[in-house]
Amino acid sequence: MKLHLKFPQKNPNASLVLERILRFLASQSFLTCNITKDDDGNVHTSYNLTPLSQSLISDKDGTSIAPFLLLSTDPVAVNSWFHFKDAILEGELPFNKAHGVHAFEYHGKDSRFNGVFNKAMQNVTCIDMKRILECYNGFQGVKEIIDVGGGLGISLASIISKCPNIKGINFDLPHVIKDAPTYKGIEHVGGDMFKSVPQGELILLKVSIYIYIYNTCYFLSMYHSISFY
Repeated sequence: MKLHLKFPQKNPNASLVLERILRFLASQSFLTCNITKDDDGNVHTSYNLTPLSQSLISDKDGTSIAPFLLLSTDPVAVNSWFHFKDAILEGELPFNKAHGVHAFEYHGKDSRFNGVFNKAMQNVTCIDMKRILECYNGFQGVKEIIDVGGGLGISLASIISKCPNIKGINFDLPHVIKDAPTYKGIEHVGGDMFKSVPQGELILLKVSIYIYIYNTCYFLSMYHSISFY
């Protein structure tokens, strides 16, 4: 099937533009490119997925890194890059400069972006935890886990599916856990980790790395670089 036939024919150059995009992606090893000739001497070009591009396709569990890519390229995230220099010149967080509030506050004000963020974290967490639980048995024998910054509770749900005797407390900001689904063995608790966290046998910090510079928290993670949080 020819992909360009599925596009609306508003642009007479659609197939040419698509071909240029596909060639570029192949040059970056995102796709493979195969050129063949038929018996009549006509040249045919076909493109196939590589392991990198395959990662954007949902697996049998319905997860992929595509939602994370959408998060990284969302205008809310991209706008912070235009203020990157301010982190050095003015000591300001680029996200705050771009949007007027800290990112944790912004998520609570923008339901659309909060949904984009949650979906990205859900998919990445499912992929990560599946691999972790395939090779790590350190949760055996643990009775209680508090996941600080646990988002929608995906990490705990994955752990408890393998170790059902564990009691889980999923701790995150109130606007985050309000969208968290109900899981057997997991209690969702809202709060602020900078003020206090629930007490328990084991505390899990999966993604967030916090670096304190002059009492300012620079959040490193989500965007593969210095985050604009």
